[in-house]
Amino acid sequence: MRIMIVDDEMLIRESLAKLQSWSEIGCEIVALAGNGAEALESIASTKPDVIITDIRMPVMDGLQLAERVRELYPSISLIFVTAYGDFEYARHAIKLGVADFITKPVQTEEVILAVDLLKQGVRHLNEERRIHQERCLGMLFAGGKPKPEDPVYAELLGSELILMSVEVDNIEMLHHTGKPVSMLALRELVCCMLKYDPFPYWTYLEPKGIGLLLIARASSTVDCKIAAVRIARDIVAAAEESFGHTVSVGISDRVSSPEELRNAKEEVRECLDYRMLLGKGSVVSSEAISFLERKRNEVEAESMRELSVMIRQGDLAALKVFLRSVYREMLSKGLNKSQVQRYASMLVSEANSVLEECMSAKGKETLETMHKSLLSYDTLRDLMGYLEQILTQAAQSCRMGEQHAAARVLREVQDYIGSHYQGEITLTSLAQHLHMNHSYLSRLIKKETGRNFRDLLWEFRIEESKELLKRSGMRAYEAAYQVGFKDPAHYSQLFKKTVGITPTEYRDSLAVK
Repeated sequence: MRIMIVDDEMLIRESLAKLQSWSEIGCEIVALAGNGAEALESIASTKPDVIITDIRMPVMDGLQLAERVRELYPSISLIFVTAYGDFEYARHAIKLGVADFITKPVQTEEVILAVDLLKQGVRHLNEERRIHQERCLGMLFAGGKPKPEDPVYAELLGSELILMSVEVDNIEMLHHTGKPVSMLALRELVCCMLKYDPFPYWTYLEPKGIGLLLIARASSTVDCKIAAVRIARDIVAAAEESFGHTVSVGISDRVSSPEELRNAKEEVRECLDYRMLLGKGSVVSSEAISFLERKRNEVEAESMRELSVMIRQGDLAALKVFLRSVYREMLSKGLNKSQVQRYASMLVSEANSVLEECMSAKGKETLETMHKSLLSYDTLRDLMGYLEQILTQAAQSCRMGEQHAAARVLREVQDYIGSHYQGEITLTSLAQHLHMNHSYLSRLIKKETGRNFRDLLWEFRIEESKELLKRSGMRAYEAAYQVGFKDPAHYSQLFKKTVGITPTEYRDSLAVK
């Protein structure tokens, strides 16, 4: 146990520091200070477990020091040295959680006894509290709720909570190799790293490591999420240096209620799943996962766009290069089976969307069957071979389809117009009839004819009305209604624009002949 002695009388602090009994009870003096301000300044570097301090001192007295220590280093124990008349100070000290009092004049045996009892009591208290804390967390993780009057549970109320998990990397492999892994040693390391942070904390044992709950009081001025990441990095570095095994740490988002810890535990598990991609010694927070998800979605979206262009163009050479890069990426990232299947399914779905746009429903159904089949593969090489077959077939279908689709589609468009021109007819109804995407159909008609669907329909109706005017000599408005125009004036305008004369002039010119 590491001891700091604080007293403005140099003779007292030095005489206490030179006691030979310290080593006999397993303690060492790590710092001496003449007042509270000096003590507070050196705590971070000397890291004491116990501070023995006088109450009355200049600059910063013992009570002020205790208040700051409770705020910044709540795990440090304090023993006050006080005169008989300092009862008011003593009462205040009790509220601050001071562990013991030593009255002046100081008897060295009394000091040694107080520290030794504190050492034994802290060990026993820590174990007992830890058991209660683990029991409370177990109930919360299972979806239960402890009784409000439970003093351990009450410690969590009104605070921000962050759950962390410190897991030994590749622990199953370590068990097989016979390398010992001590979870108690890991917990001791974690507790040592947290002793001088301003947050109360709980620890609990997990199958692969140590769970850690940080408790940020409302009065804390330190951002607990920033502190959690820093603590995690310190733990990872310390483990690599002294634990003998690398560890990774998952960090949940902040929660404001103990009942939310169940969800926080799931967040931590998701964080640690990313260790497969990031490697050993990783620190992954829930916020980092959100960032990684966004980046992954951006990369996947770009890959889907590339694939779409390759399939539309029927570019088999580019498709092979693309699939090789996908294969290398999956290997380098060490994706598991479900992750590989998810990405492969996305590629198939993109190919399916392209074919749905430019082909019949029959082709779409065939690809959907292949999409289900790829989920049965257990090895990456076999799955990639089958995936290449699926996507190559899609690209070949698009390439062959492009060679014949235009003429076929235009014939079907003309046939549909010829059968339906007298009624309500739209590009949407035509696309539904042909089982095609209406946007793709519109672009194809424009590309092959230089005109849009509406122009083709009007031209066909004008030609049909010319035959009516020629054979029956009917009036212009009658011909307009007969061929599907609802507005005779509009019909006459389009007729003159197309033929060069009005419908009446056209009919009369035929009569003269």
